[in-house]
Parts: sequence; structure tokens; C-alpha cells
Amino acid sequence: MFFAKYYQRRKEKKSNFSSKPNFQEELWKSEVEVGLKILLRYEDKNSMAFSIEARCPFVDYRLVEFIFSLPGCYKIHHGWTKYLLRQAGKDFLPKEIRWRRDKMAFPTPERIWLISNRKKIIDILEAKDFKAGKYIDPRKVLIKLDSFLSITNLGFPYLWRFINLELWMKYMHL
Repeated sequence: MFFAKYYQRRKEKKSNFSSKPNFQEELWKSEVEVGLKILLRYEDKNSMAFSIEARCPFVDYRLVEFIFSLPGCYKIHHGWTKYLLRQAGKDFLPKEIRWRRDKMAFPTPERIWLISNRKKIIDILEAKDFKAGKYIDPRKVLIKLDSFLSITNLGFPYLWRFINLELWMKYMHL
């Protein structure tokens, strides 16, 4: 329902976007055209799976239109995202909650999975039939394996992608 109403209203209005990509256009693409559809599908499936009546009050098309009508400085201000929302909650949310930087939407325990499967990762990287060799040098990854898995290094997402690429290529017989 949200998308039908919103797209209809967008068609009725002339686009404010220029032919040159800008913050508003990129935000629209990433949040509404891609991210929101995925998140709403998850929300819908999860709420139905557990017989929960869910509400998404921030997805009302009027609120979305209002937010997109605001200048970018109300959305990101001095590196703070959701700036207007943080300011709006100042009378009823503690400062330490409003200004947290460590909030995560749906984090996955990739680092834990990788650490607990270190031996399997080594076996994958040392395999004679390593398929992703065109894109990844498994010897270099093996040399940096402990660094990728260390708490001080943020390289584990790369390792996660390397392993998934290799497994996908084997699965697809590429």
C-alpha cells in the first residue's frame, strides 16, 4: 500500500532531482527503492510467522514525503545521521540513547562464525581446486588469516566475502 500511494504521488509531482546524482536522489534510491522494500518484506514475513500485528509508523507516505522535502542538513548534520529525529527526542530520551553511535539494525555474528570455523576456512583456502583464484589469491588470505580474524582488524567482512565467493563458485561449478 505504501509503495502504490507513494509512487502515484511521485508521478503526479515533477521530480526535484537533477540529472546529476545528489544526496537526496542517492538517499531515495538506497532507502526507498532498495532498503525499504527488503526491510518491509522481512517485517511482513516475521510478523506473520509469529502471529504479531506489526506497525511501521515511520513508513507513512506523508512522513516520507515530508522527510524528503527537508534539506540534507536535517538528515545528516556534522556526521550524525537521523539528526532531526535525534533532536525531536531530546525532551523524552536520555542523551546517551539519542547520541549513541553503536546502534546496529540486524547484525550477524560473522566474526564468531569465521573464528569458530577457522580450520574449515584453512581447508577451503588450501584446496587444490580453489575456484576463486581468478579474483582472490588464497595464499595471501592464509597469510593474513589471523589478522582478518583479530578483534582489532575490521577485515573479517572481506574474509567472509572471499569464503562465500569460493563456496558459491564451487556450488555453481564455475
